[in-house]
Amino acid sequence: GELPVLTLSPEWEQRLIDSLSRTDSGTYLAVDAKTFEQLVSALTQTCQTTMATQWTLLCASNMRFHFRKLIERFMPQLTVISPNDIPPNLQIVSLGVVGQ
Repeated sequence: GELPVLTLSPEWEQRLIDSLSRTDSGTYLAVDAKTFEQLVSALTQTCQTTMATQWTLLCASNMRFHFRKLIERFMPQLTVISPNDIPPNLQIVSLGVVGQ
């Protein structure tokens, strides 16, 4: 089978990895409001161009959980997965790159 996914541009992925913040109370993505707005806007734009009804974003394993936490209130229809979540029999098909 095939799994249609969106991916983050290398710039976005790097920005988010750089914003990973580790504290005593846990790890989270520490992005400012402006960056978050740009991210939601880029995601929305890419989702709208795909014409799909369900979107899956493929991102780095170390970021998946934190990215999901950050975005779920604003984009509940977006599923966030990492390469570890993909069964070997599924082929990845790119629907688009967020932020390009």
